[in-house]
Amino acid sequence: MTFEDYQQGGRGRYLALVDAVQNILRHALAQHEMVAHGLTGRAKEFASLRKKLGDREIGLDQPMDEIKDLAGCRVVFLTNSQVDAFNNTRALHENFEVLSVNVHHPVPGTDTETKLFDSTNYLVRLKPERLALTEYRQFEGLSAEIQIQTLLNHAWAEMGHDTIYKKPKLTHVGKARMAAIGERMNKVMQDHLIPAGHDFDKIAGDFGRLLRADGASEAMIATIEYADNNNELEDALETYTDLVLPHFDEPDAEFSVRLEALIDAVERSRDYPVIPIRWEHGELPGKSGHDVAWRVAQLIRSHRYFEPDRTFHALVRLYQGARKEDERRLWIEAGEELAKHNLAVWKQYGPEAQQVILDELDRLDGDAIVEARPLLVAMLAHVLSAEVGGATWRSDSVMIHQGAVRPSDVLRALRNRSIAELEQWLDAAASDAERLPILQALGKADSMPMQGGDELMLMLLEDGVRVARLILDRAPHWGLELRRGREVDALHTHYRYHVLPPTLAEKPELVEAQRALIDALLDLRDQLAADPDFMLYKTLIGHDSVHPGAWDGDHFDYEATDEWRRDCYPAIIAEVTAQTVPEWKARIDRYSDAVGFDGGHFMPMRTFLGLLAEQKPEVGLLMAEGVSEQGSYFLSDILAGLERAGRLDAALALIDRWLADGHYLSAIGDYLNRKPAPDIERLTAYVSKAIERDEQVSVVSTATIAAKWYHGAADPALIELVLIPVARYASDHRLPHWIGSFHAHGYGQILRDLTPEQADVLLTSFIDIPMLDYRAVRLLVDVGSRHPQLIIDFFGTRLGRERGESRDRFDPVPFEPHDLAKVLSPHADLLLPAVRQWYDEEPSFHEYRGGRLLKHTFPKLTDAVSEQLTDLARRGDERDLKFILKSLAPYEGDEQLYPVAMEVVDRLEPGDKLLNRVSDMLGATGVVTGEFGFVEAHARRKELIERYRDDARPRVRAYARDRARELAQHMAWEQRRAARDVAQRRRHWNEE
Repeated sequence: MTFEDYQQGGRGRYLALVDAVQNILRHALAQHEMVAHGLTGRAKEFASLRKKLGDREIGLDQPMDEIKDLAGCRVVFLTNSQVDAFNNTRALHENFEVLSVNVHHPVPGTDTETKLFDSTNYLVRLKPERLALTEYRQFEGLSAEIQIQTLLNHAWAEMGHDTIYKKPKLTHVGKARMAAIGERMNKVMQDHLIPAGHDFDKIAGDFGRLLRADGASEAMIATIEYADNNNELEDALETYTDLVLPHFDEPDAEFSVRLEALIDAVERSRDYPVIPIRWEHGELPGKSGHDVAWRVAQLIRSHRYFEPDRTFHALVRLYQGARKEDERRLWIEAGEELAKHNLAVWKQYGPEAQQVILDELDRLDGDAIVEARPLLVAMLAHVLSAEVGGATWRSDSVMIHQGAVRPSDVLRALRNRSIAELEQWLDAAASDAERLPILQALGKADSMPMQGGDELMLMLLEDGVRVARLILDRAPHWGLELRRGREVDALHTHYRYHVLPPTLAEKPELVEAQRALIDALLDLRDQLAADPDFMLYKTLIGHDSVHPGAWDGDHFDYEATDEWRRDCYPAIIAEVTAQTVPEWKARIDRYSDAVGFDGGHFMPMRTFLGLLAEQKPEVGLLMAEGVSEQGSYFLSDILAGLERAGRLDAALALIDRWLADGHYLSAIGDYLNRKPAPDIERLTAYVSKAIERDEQVSVVSTATIAAKWYHGAADPALIELVLIPVARYASDHRLPHWIGSFHAHGYGQILRDLTPEQADVLLTSFIDIPMLDYRAVRLLVDVGSRHPQLIIDFFGTRLGRERGESRDRFDPVPFEPHDLAKVLSPHADLLLPAVRQWYDEEPSFHEYRGGRLLKHTFPKLTDAVSEQLTDLARRGDERDLKFILKSLAPYEGDEQLYPVAMEVVDRLEPGDKLLNRVSDMLGATGVVTGEFGFVEAHARRKELIERYRDDARPRVRAYARDRARELAQHMAWEQRRAARDVAQRRRHWNEE
């Protein structure tokens, strides 16, 4: 159509098109239940069109194909969020054929930076099915522009249209003034309209949430009070917490009204069964009583200071009624939050929360205190803490505050009361297990924070003396491990206070208090040292036991501790005779029971018993006979000591007897693992007996032993008689996780020497493991050093099993590459055909399967891989091109992909849907950082594709130009979205 055609009747057709488009838009808005503030339209005026053609040097008798806005409609909304909501409905795509989308929004660093007009413009034409109707047939070949914008942008655009857009051609005066008008227009937008748009969004959003909160309030409260299943209850609590409660004028007061109902909800929820949540795609795990308790715990923590006395009693009641440890932990954590010295509270009220806790504790009866003691102990520990803390939140950051409490008579009184309570509970405790958390809480009394002055130091020293003296008075009646732990704590306290800083050493009251504390600590040291059984215990037990010289020199010289023990062992060994063996066995059992199972604490005992057997082999043999379960932990050390003593025959005789009886397999395995010389015969017997008795830990341990021995002397028998039986056992018993305990790192030669048949047995044993971690990949790398095809087949089998079975979680290819490239990268000729076969078998999610493995293998595409993919792109069919794009998707748009991608583009006709897949592949970003991270990522991709704007290949050139424009639109879209998010977040935090 030419200008003359437009004059002679063309404009009438466009006016009719505008009416039709407006009518369609009205119905689309209604269909999506949206209301626009305004819907305008126009066909371009003759004068305006003539001017535009003149500016573009298009003759009046020439076609006007590049003029796209001969018909235009504008949908005007009140807020940015309404504009976004309408764009997200895709209503225009549903009702029109969208030819292009042009996002107008300034992007810093581009030529749009100073263009403040904000609008989303769609160039559309009617869909073929509509054009087939008689009333629409006249619009064949016509297009229209639809602008979506806010009322504020509409007003600015209209003002700009009549001034800036239609600016006159000034020939004599006013050029500077015209520029000033433009600058003022921009200033109005920047300083007033953009902030106003964000404010309108905030107002509209707050209003909408307020209405939703009001509408949901009654139903949510009723559900909390009466629901008889946890799914409804937890959902109501979530809505009440996130939507309803924040909109009350006084949320704390509303929470107070509902507190009893919230407690009741938790108590009811404990009896409700877990009911799966059914939805259109199946079932989801149902909510449990713990989920309900977690919601209520968060509410209590958020409003804990409004009525701290009620908070305290609510937590006590909830803790008393809890039936599971995980729920009890919730109430303890909430109680700790109430008891902590919070900076914001301290600034206004001082230690008021701690005062309430102690006052309300006095009101509890004895039974309640006993039932809630772990909760109360945890709270008093924080009352005694000298640390004060808090956090200041902003829209883009959080500042953590740490400091020290300010000493006062009130605080001292609270600390005294806390210590007195804990002291009473300590005396009432029936076991060391009950005493330990109380003592740990008392340990807070002298714990110095990072900062603090003279008064704080004095308070902590005085309270430390009190705690040290009460421990001194009671320690003789406690068990060995509890006393050992108190000596360790005392050493740490001694380290902190044995020397005062120079600025404090001149203050007499501090020096006196420090001396009193050090004296009390040393009295405890001397008291413990006077007990021979305790001294023997701490010599043989505890990785952190205190050696006598620690008090006078380096407090934590662990080499000195080892030396002290070595000096003690000869005298202790001298006391162990054939006659005292029964006594020593009982002592070892008693010491083991005292510490519980902690391998680190047992190391000194293991060293001692090994030396005993080495220096007194006959006594060692007696110690190895008829041991208890506790004593069996040390048998391997006795056996090793016998071997060092030249009594290997006796040690082997014991092992043979135990193997025959199936006894002490764990100890035998530990001994064999530490044995300097391989004994394949016994290792074979050991693995056979472990398999026979189905002792999984012992079976798996033999594989590690075999790998270690093979590393020293490569005997094929270790593979065939040990490793392969273990792998077959794991396969037969469906134990793919066994490789997590197969510690072959550093001893991988046994894997590198497997035959193809043996390697297949090993790989089969863990082929069903849900996730391949770094340990599994290490095995694959070692096996694959000789058998790369088996590793490739391993992944192929896993992919097939994923397709054939329903699993909760099964990742056939590891998420991280680990060292896969080391074994597979030299074998592109094997891997690429396999990856292609996997794609042919199942193209869905190939980018997370075969494509991911390709990326792990070739993080940087080698020339060989690039050449194969390029050749396939040039000669392959559509399926080949799809395979290339899916396989390269995991590379997240890396620069190295572009040469191959452009070969694909050169094979595609303009408009081919595969071009969208090319764009998706090149547009992948992975993780981005910062509010405008996607804008920066799109800018980088735009820079890369623009290198092909002048490519010799026409299709590549056209794609590059279209893609560059598309990325510019993505940048504008993301810039607008991110800027609005930032603006709303700042308003949420009242920073604007």
